[in-house]
Amino acid sequence: MNTITLYDHPASIHAQYARICLDEAGVEYEKQFVDLPLGNLKPSFAQISPALSVPALEIKLPGADGTTQSTKLIDSREIINYCKDVEGGKRLFPEDKLKDINEILDLVYAANGGQISFKAYPPRDPIFNFAINKIMAPLRGYKVRGYLANSRHSPRLTKAYQDALVRLDRPGPSMEELSGRANDTMSVLDERLKEGPWLLGAERTAADLVAAVWVQWIVWANVPSIAVPPRVLDFLERSKETPSWKKCRPEWVIPFVRFRIYVGTIVLGCAAVGVACLVAKKASS
Repeated sequence: MNTITLYDHPASIHAQYARICLDEAGVEYEKQFVDLPLGNLKPSFAQISPALSVPALEIKLPGADGTTQSTKLIDSREIINYCKDVEGGKRLFPEDKLKDINEILDLVYAANGGQISFKAYPPRDPIFNFAINKIMAPLRGYKVRGYLANSRHSPRLTKAYQDALVRLDRPGPSMEELSGRANDTMSVLDERLKEGPWLLGAERTAADLVAAVWVQWIVWANVPSIAVPPRVLDFLERSKETPSWKKCRPEWVIPFVRFRIYVGTIVLGCAAVGVACLVAKKASS
């Protein structure tokens, strides 16, 4: 019997893309929680996903000789495409609409909803900004460099951490560029929805599943330069009534992330004050 494990975090937009497609396709899988933003950097997870990112899907198959064969998919797009070959997922990828599905997915991925959300919040939220840019970003760099120094006996891990350092040092697209991509994507979705309740007609496809999650993240981000057309908002509300959406529950993620960051920042602040008091007390004694 196949054993399928999804390495997942609820606050990852790409993990949500994968999860909602797996659920809609009826794939049975076990969840393995990966604690972002540091747990994904650990060597144990790097062995699963050299990209050091969620989601990752591990499929274990019993071999004819009694051994277990393992296949790993380390990109959400790969996981979405895996659903195409699952019996319950074939209806999400009708042959005559595959080109359109991939075009919509390309647009959604290019207008990265996760980047837009996490770029939009810091300027208007000082605590969020401090936690992300002054604590988490330096700490991630420190962790990656430490793991790299200890990975010299494993070429696979060495490459994973070298690639991670390149990504950490590489500036991402600007908010202006992302906003432009998002507006282009919104225009395409709006135009598609003129013909029916879903993006490609009367039946939902993988494009609808992924696009709805993306729209939710853009709504959260609330960027003034990104317009969400009424038809697209109606599409989002219809999507929220589907069983796979209710199981995935993407709508609560950003409030959860903000709460967790607030609590973590307060705890770190209290710890820093406590250490400073102890040092001052010791110095005065």
